[in-house]
Amino acid sequence: MTGEKGTQAWFEPVRTIDRSEKAEAARKTAAPRPNRQPQARTTTTKNEPITDKQLRYLTTLITKASKDRFNAEFAAAIKGTTVKPRGPQERTMQAVKRLTKPAARKLITGLLT
Repeated sequence: MTGEKGTQAWFEPVRTIDRSEKAEAARKTAAPRPNRQPQARTTTTKNEPITDKQLRYLTTLITKASKDRFNAEFAAAIKGTTVKPRGPQERTMQAVKRLTKPAARKLITGLLT
């Protein structure tokens, strides 16, 4: 960077990008759009039932947690989902088997923390 000629015989190309509003608008319109719809995946996974692996893992976590903690985490996990709250005479495993994949994921995370 002294301005004097050095021993280096090669030069690296420098890429310059025009960040003006006009150039950015042209770049965004020229960029390829994804061919998939992001909403399609979320609607299918919201109602999928709990998997066997999730059920086995939750079974081991439930045995280590207290009943009060499980009830609190279960209520937090099903909040905002289509899963109904736990009934007064409903057993723990009956309630767990009604969970969806995302709700089971939330319950696992809640019981781990």
